[in-house]
Amino acid sequence: MIYNGAGIFYKFDGTGEVNIWMDDKPLGQIRSNEYIIVDLKNGTHKFEVHHLDLFKMKSVHELEIDHKAKVMKVKPTFVSNKVILTNELPSNFKKFTYAKNRVK
Repeated sequence: MIYNGAGIFYKFDGTGEVNIWMDDKPLGQIRSNEYIIVDLKNGTHKFEVHHLDLFKMKSVHELEIDHKAKVMKVKPTFVSNKVILTNELPSNFKKFTYAKNRVK
């Protein structure tokens, strides 16, 4: 599962929307407090994350996925994006929705 951990301040102005690619294939767009389910195979994967603020923010992250990797947090920042393997659901997960209409 990949979720967008953008805070409430990103939600107001729309800068919390992130577009995600995995291994050069688009996964789709995730808004603040949304998540997608992705079958992550074991191995090293390249994640590219974009969000729009005053400028287009783009970051590339390589993560090693193993059988323990279950939950990934993607979060826009003021100057880039963060991608973190947390393996924990956010504390307010009941407020999250599945981004079914914007994912590939």
